[in-house]
Amino acid sequence: MVTIEFKNYSDLFKVAKEKLPTNNLNDLSAKRLILAGNGSVENGWEPINTALLNNEIIQGSERIDLKKYVQSGRTLDALVLITHLKRMFRSKVVQDRIDGHKNNPLLQSIKGLNEFNLYFADELEKYTKSGILRFRPEIEIIKEMLSDKEELLDTLFLTLNWDSLAWNEESLGNVGYLHGNVLNPETMFMPSQYLSENAEFYSFLQLKSDLFSDEEKNILVKGEKDSILFGLTHLFTNCLSTCEELILWGIGLNIYDSDIVSTLSAAPFNNLKKIKIINSAGQREQILNHIDVLIPEFKGKIEYISAK
Repeated sequence: MVTIEFKNYSDLFKVAKEKLPTNNLNDLSAKRLILAGNGSVENGWEPINTALLNNEIIQGSERIDLKKYVQSGRTLDALVLITHLKRMFRSKVVQDRIDGHKNNPLLQSIKGLNEFNLYFADELEKYTKSGILRFRPEIEIIKEMLSDKEELLDTLFLTLNWDSLAWNEESLGNVGYLHGNVLNPETMFMPSQYLSENAEFYSFLQLKSDLFSDEEKNILVKGEKDSILFGLTHLFTNCLSTCEELILWGIGLNIYDSDIVSTLSAAPFNNLKKIKIINSAGQREQILNHIDVLIPEFKGKIEYISAK
């Protein structure tokens, strides 16, 4: 394969320099767009389960026990719970502060919830380095598509996962993370969460810039690299509008994929000619029905590849 020089955009995007000479992610487009979800990896839930089993969501809380969620096979529900607790606690803290009261216990609870991003990142890296967390065999199908330079440059591999598998796999070429990654734990966000937590919080700060101390803002506002997430919906929509081929690998398009589903349903798809789906045989009917609802005007070819 011909050597290609890549540019790193805040550890969330790695794009060939000749693909994006402007160095502006807003100008990024792709003829082929690959969207990979949790179903594209093996043992994807194991590091998340480990983190939830080894850490308490709220110190000393007996009512909220994430271990029970994991033990009953409801890990995804546990992630959604973290999202909504954080949003609920933060709204309460803001309202109390507007009313002239402090709520330090809730601030500490939010700080504890934030730390789960670090726990998840640590476990994901451990499982990746050990080889337990790895791409499913269908990665060979993807690699075959990208076997020459032109195909590689014309393709963008977007993952919804947090792990570093895509980042470390040089044969994937142009890579981007829509949901953040372990290189920047503050950018990782949970199912049903907004792309940028800061986006909704900044509106509160506009009421009064000195409403919170710098220390409190560090708890309530995600790190500075969260700012790159502001433009990801626009970037994603732009890539969908220009792509001729859309590949969905390991994505169920269920209610927890709300940000992806809403973007797919609103995207213009000006050039789309082919959709390729890589998923289990058992999900074929459900996913094809979702596609029919999300992109009702699509008249091109749909190919379904049953995963091993």
